[in-house]
Amino acid sequence: MPLIIPCTERFVHALEGLNPTERSIVVRKIRLFVTNPYSKSLKVHRYMALDNVWEFYVDRRMRVLFERLEGQPHLSDVGFHAILDKACRYRYTLYTHALHVEENKYHYSTRHE
Repeated sequence: MPLIIPCTERFVHALEGLNPTERSIVVRKIRLFVTNPYSKSLKVHRYMALDNVWEFYVDRRMRVLFERLEGQPHLSDVGFHAILDKACRYRYTLYTHALHVEENKYHYSTRHE
């Protein structure tokens, strides 16, 4: 059964900008996050500089930023530590896309609300 997770266009571009190995690791960690958000390897915690923005670790260098809206994670950005500095400049976050994660593959769609 595929997981469908709302995300931003910024997240889509950032994920596609990673090399295939990094993308594979990120998608695997997202799957882990959705199925087991309390996994110690993710080190999930609130990003103190912004209200309702959280992060989890993909590895020592890479992070995923997300918000918890309506009981579901919404993926905001992915990348190296610099995304944390960039996050403070976000004015409005629009979750216009959805990430569809299956066992060993993923794709995107545009959300119609």
